[in-house]
Amino acid sequence: MEVRFVQPTNRHVVIAMTDETRSGPRPTWADAFFAVRDEMRRWIDDALQRHGATPYQGGHDEGTFISSWFGFHQLFGEPRVLEFARFLRDGFAAWSREHMLHGFYREGEAHHQTEIYTFFLARLWQVDPDDETAELIVDAAHHIGNWVEGCPDWYDWDDHRFLSWHIGTERVGAGGSSGYEVPDHFRLIQIALVAHRITGDRRYLDLSTAYAGRWARAILDAPVDEPPIILRSGDSVADESEVLSAIGAHHQGDSPLERVEPHVPAGTADVMLDLFALTGEERYAQASRRLCEAMLPALADPYSNPPGALLNRYRAATGDTSLDDAITDHVEPRAWHRACDAAEELVAAYAESRRPEHAYAARELIRRLSDSPEYPELLIEIMEDYTALTGDELYLDDPPYVSGPVEEFVLAHGLPSWIVTDQAGDLRTLGRLTRELAERFPELEIQCVDLPCLRDRPVLVVDTLSREPVSGIGKRRDMVRWASAPSFGTLDEVEGPPPPSLMLAWQITGDHDLAAPSLRMVADRLALARTSLRDGRRHGCAGSTISAVASGHGRDGGYGNITGAFLPLAGGMLRDLCQERPTVRFRQVDGTPHLPDEVASLVRLLPGQGAEARLWNDAEEPIALDIAGLEGEWTRVDLAAGETMELHVR
Repeated sequence: MEVRFVQPTNRHVVIAMTDETRSGPRPTWADAFFAVRDEMRRWIDDALQRHGATPYQGGHDEGTFISSWFGFHQLFGEPRVLEFARFLRDGFAAWSREHMLHGFYREGEAHHQTEIYTFFLARLWQVDPDDETAELIVDAAHHIGNWVEGCPDWYDWDDHRFLSWHIGTERVGAGGSSGYEVPDHFRLIQIALVAHRITGDRRYLDLSTAYAGRWARAILDAPVDEPPIILRSGDSVADESEVLSAIGAHHQGDSPLERVEPHVPAGTADVMLDLFALTGEERYAQASRRLCEAMLPALADPYSNPPGALLNRYRAATGDTSLDDAITDHVEPRAWHRACDAAEELVAAYAESRRPEHAYAARELIRRLSDSPEYPELLIEIMEDYTALTGDELYLDDPPYVSGPVEEFVLAHGLPSWIVTDQAGDLRTLGRLTRELAERFPELEIQCVDLPCLRDRPVLVVDTLSREPVSGIGKRRDMVRWASAPSFGTLDEVEGPPPPSLMLAWQITGDHDLAAPSLRMVADRLALARTSLRDGRRHGCAGSTISAVASGHGRDGGYGNITGAFLPLAGGMLRDLCQERPTVRFRQVDGTPHLPDEVASLVRLLPGQGAEARLWNDAEEPIALDIAGLEGEWTRVDLAAGETMELHVR
């Protein structure tokens, strides 16, 4: 299949208002939006109380626990975030002068010793560029291309390869610790590309393109389910244990997901998309597509946050929507399809059994499904079969009317207790209804519409007893687990897609019943983490911290519930050289560059066509704000009290 890649080129933004303007109660997505925002503010408040006066302690990833704060600041305006980040930055600078040599660790490796640069300093510079932060990044980048006299070489310019995974300004791996490369080396390329943006110096880009080009060829030459994770040079004598340590001790399997997993924390797909944006060369987009395609099966995994976020960035950055059908096939449950399947099963059951309760249950499910414009064709045939069997004409826009055996059943039994009485057709109602129908008719194969956030009370579980390697993408042994509590003392582990996967499905389908659950799950998970876990300053890679829930742990590549789901939904934010950048920008009428507190936003990216922004005014009076694309001119928007407005940014 030929895929055509399109780089976003529009720099002048036109905003066209659609007919989608409504007034009414607060939408469910807006309610969840405000819940996430408020939980983030509470966490920042709490964390600053705990850490605001504590000097930098020298941890290799000590600043990474505030990774999600930078994008939050861009959207809502939190100057205290930048003040604290500069405090940490200055502490790191002082510590590095005493303990480092020429701006980098004297010895270490490409995984851990790069994290303070890629997950903290690069983010800070992207959001609040200044000379102090730039100097720290560029000093480290000097070593990547051997541009510091008196320090050992890291890079072989003849073969465009790194000499070892073990790097430092005094010691570089040799012998059994050399002669191979792994995805972690892309963390060095991330630093080089940020240095290129800071300085404009071409040498950083030349090194990055040459090095990434080797990997791009290897990725494209391999089958999609066998991406390369090791590139060996001809004289490599590294043993297997050395290489396994470099690709990640948490994952030692050889399944397709295990093979693509090391590329996620290393940022390989992100770097390829960065290079596509910088050079326009399609080989980088093709390599990123290949890696993203290999991640598709993980979209439904409740603990795999990165695939949804990476695929979302890939679609927007390249304009390629060829994976959309495969994405929606993998994001389970496909709620409306499941509900239609349940209605069809009930109609078929009535045809065989002639039990009126089967017909009545089918009728109630069909009526609720009719509220969704998403799958009208699926319903038409089911409705026709239902009417032919029961004689009950369904006039879905009229008050309830029943006839034939269904009417007899209602008259005989009244409204059955096992039918929910509210008439809404949202996913919460469908979830309750399909669960009750499955319990009522266990002989039928009714699958529940069961998005995790539609179930009972959410629960966070900390389980660090197992020392066995975990399989899949975005997994660590010490990660928190998610469950629900249908009753006291009973826990059901969560199944179904995580928030970034639901966010991605919303981007593709525009179904608000996917955006709202994604936001609600983020709010619930952040609230549970904020009140139960440590912040993550002592160990930014750890899996059982608030920062791990917000911006990911050591195997997530910076994609957590906030960075991977909330920021893309709220501002269309996409990763760009280590830091999320908003596709749609907001500012208040006085020029303050963030969203007014009374307004909720929901952004859907339309590859090659701009974006849709849905706004809700939660105030009791009109409010005005300005909206713009990434680099476009500002346009004034006036929102009435309690109004939802949809805008097209293109």
